[in-house]
Amino acid sequence: MFGNITALHLPRAGSAGSSLWGTDVRKVLDAPEATSDSATKTSHGTGGGSTTRNVDPYSTSTSVSGTKGLFGWAVDPTDMGSVTGALRFYPAGDHTSRLVLGHDGAVGGTATVYVYAYRVASAAAGRTRTLLGSTSASVSLPALSGEVVANIALTLPEIVFQPDETIQWMYEVAATGTVITGHVLTFYTGTRSGTEIRITTPELGVLANTAGTAAGTGAASGDAAIVLGTAGTAAGAGAATGEGASNAGTVGSAAGSVAVLASGSSVAGVVGTASGSSDATGSGSAVIGTVGTVEIGAGGSEAPTFHPLFIFDD
Repeated sequence: MFGNITALHLPRAGSAGSSLWGTDVRKVLDAPEATSDSATKTSHGTGGGSTTRNVDPYSTSTSVSGTKGLFGWAVDPTDMGSVTGALRFYPAGDHTSRLVLGHDGAVGGTATVYVYAYRVASAAAGRTRTLLGSTSASVSLPALSGEVVANIALTLPEIVFQPDETIQWMYEVAATGTVITGHVLTFYTGTRSGTEIRITTPELGVLANTAGTAAGTGAASGDAAIVLGTAGTAAGAGAATGEGASNAGTVGSAAGSVAVLASGSSVAGVVGTASGSSDATGSGSAVIGTVGTVEIGAGGSEAPTFHPLFIFDD
């Protein structure tokens, strides 16, 4: 399964595998290849007008299909790895195709490249394709059979892929034919003159429900775009942390030692005893019903002395 990557690479024919579905849909890779492949071409004939051709992987295309989504490149569903409880997703953002195009023209010209992105349904749903978005860009082809690098951005909303779903890319090229000799464009794959031919995307991430526990001396941390139903516990000398764009149902607990202090403004009916070497001092405007025993010096010779206060009432 692909990791949390930000680029899909269009491979050479030998690395693209067989067609996944449709007429000819090949897989993309999660890493670039060192060399290029020039087997993918569009032929625009000898007429003087513009013609549109499918980009048929590793073949020369002479037509345009009336049904979109039959050709192109896709993430193999096994590489996508979207399953229940861990759905793959793209945040909203630009998906930019970096393409290298060449042609056999002796003079410069202009071509238009069309880009389509599709959601591909699960195998159980017949791998049907639903258009997510499309765009186009004009590309200037240099003279003397030169090559050009084109960067074409397609802005897409957030996409969450249900189990066994994936994404597919399709390209078309419109160009003017060349009288007598014809006009052929080459759609390179792999890496051409140091340029990786790829689709740069927002990060392909994972949406998943998570639960974590740390006990003893340890730490647990997690980063996620969305975390649902998170439960965490830390016991002993430990820490549990979580970061996310949204958190719900979070539960946490900590066990340790506590101290309790109490202060009172009035005390009634107090009974106290002090033994050993100690001092007892009391001050008050009135003391009623106080009972106390003092032993001084643990066997000392002095007896306690009392100074009663008598109050007479005439």
